[in-house]
Amino acid sequence: MNLHYECEECGAIRTIPEEDIKKFPHCYIVCDDCGTQMKVKNVSETVKLDIEKRIEEYVHEWFNMLGIEYTIELIERHQNTAVGRLYMAELKRRGLIK
Repeated sequence: MNLHYECEECGAIRTIPEEDIKKFPHCYIVCDDCGTQMKVKNVSETVKLDIEKRIEEYVHEWFNMLGIEYTIELIERHQNTAVGRLYMAELKRRGLIK
């Protein structure tokens, strides 16, 4: 996933791969045009996509470790929590539950 940064001063936009940001998490992005610190564009959308991606990865990993039936059972036991609802939505998206 790429993160899109926007400069509040001049409006320049940069796209940076997530891998580069993970390598240097303590660094901030500076605008090449005016030298101002840039901010992430569409933060809420970026966070939403990241959560969805991680849920998909975790469910896949649990399928491999625990098996499909036990993973579904485990998620159903916790379906009343906020995170449980997200995992239930992932199972519905995969067509494993109604």
